[in-house]
Amino acid sequence: MKKRAFNFTDGKTGACLAVRVIVRAANDHFAGTTEDDVVKVRLASPSVTAANAALMIFLSKQLGIGVTKMEVVAGKNKAHKLVSFDGFTSAELEQRLLAAI
Repeated sequence: MKKRAFNFTDGKTGACLAVRVIVRAANDHFAGTTEDDVVKVRLASPSVTAANAALMIFLSKQLGIGVTKMEVVAGKNKAHKLVSFDGFTSAELEQRLLAAI
C-alpha cells in the first residue's frame, strides 16, 4: 500500500489539515484523498456552509480530539477547508488519521 502523505501544516500552536468536504452524503465518512493528498470527507450536511459544525463533530469522534481544540480557519463557505488542531503536531494528527481511516 502506498504511504499516504496527508496535507498537514505545522503552526505556532498546532497543526492544520486540508479537507475537501462533499455534502449530501447518506452518512458521514472518510472518502479517501484527492490527487494532492487532501483528505476527503463526505457529510450528510445539506450545504457546505452548514457542514462546518458537522465536520468538527465527525473529526472529533474519528480522531479522539475535543471539538474545542479544532477550528475551521479557512474555507468556511467553501468545500475546501483548512482545519486547525490546537496543541497537536502534524505527526500526531497523521497517526490518529491513519488509525481512523
